[in-house]
Amino acid sequence: MSLWESLFCGRVRSELSRVKSERDGYLVRVNKLTDDLVECDAEKIRLARDFLRELDSQYACNLHLREALDASIQIPDIGCVLGTPILYDPWIAELPAGDVKIADEEYYAYQYDEWVAALGLVQPVVREVRRRWIREISDCDNWATTMYDFMSIAFQRAGLDRQGALLVAWSSTHAYNIVVDSDEEMWVYEPQNGRFVSLVEDAPEEYRPRALWFPGFSL
Repeated sequence: MSLWESLFCGRVRSELSRVKSERDGYLVRVNKLTDDLVECDAEKIRLARDFLRELDSQYACNLHLREALDASIQIPDIGCVLGTPILYDPWIAELPAGDVKIADEEYYAYQYDEWVAALGLVQPVVREVRRRWIREISDCDNWATTMYDFMSIAFQRAGLDRQGALLVAWSSTHAYNIVVDSDEEMWVYEPQNGRFVSLVEDAPEEYRPRALWFPGFSL
């Protein structure tokens, strides 16, 4: 081997050694990164599994509470007292208050006598749950929203695809319910005693609505 060939082979061996050393260094870094990634993923998987177990536990607890609630609060079947409704669109209706919140596009309005019958079935359950008026925690707005909630469940269980036109209403001093009948007349309903007060247009000051709420389905 000539001197030139010897020098050339030496340079090649040196270059190969340098490349090998860099390659080994890269492999070490890659292996470390891979190990870190695996550990990270394993930790994330563990946390995810713990989270899913917690969700399962919460779901089982909520399901148990829901079943207990269903067993303890029997919502009457109102389907047997309701006839064929009309579709009521509050978005285009002339409403007796300026502050209005509407959750759904349309609602079912029933004949006045059908509202009387349906509310008459559900109001005793509300009275049994609420029992009595208590300032702040079980006062007029709580009675009105509970009346709505229970009626909403009753409509859903009756197999209907829309909520009935039952509103929560506020005057300057009181909260109560309003129903819309199939003639699109609005009636004031007092959930605390289960009585229809009057048409909204004839209502006393205590029942003159300043705010109206058309809710949607309860879950």
